[in-house]
Amino acid sequence: MLKKNTQPVILQNVIVKALRTTFALVFFSLNTISCGSAILLLAPFKLLLLPFVKPQQTIHRICIYIASLWVELNNLNMALTQKIKWEITGLTPLEKNDWYFIIANHQSALD
Repeated sequence: MLKKNTQPVILQNVIVKALRTTFALVFFSLNTISCGSAILLLAPFKLLLLPFVKPQQTIHRICIYIASLWVELNNLNMALTQKIKWEITGLTPLEKNDWYFIIANHQSALD
């Protein structure tokens, strides 16, 4: 009986994982830098506009939009590059517009 050479398959898996990890890291970094920079640029204007309610509220809404965009782009990155199994427990269904406190149970040797 002939044994199949599995080294090319293993090497291919390693290369794919390395590329996927690199893409994820670059995407997370660029997303954080771009969205974070935008919020940091808008923050001083929000402080300067304290006496003016409408412009301050507009900048606040823009900052919330940028933060939401950051989360959505990170979710997209994770969906494309990671194999994550989510386990959500609780008595009530989660609502999109509510606030939640999330506790992550990291399961690695570095915890």
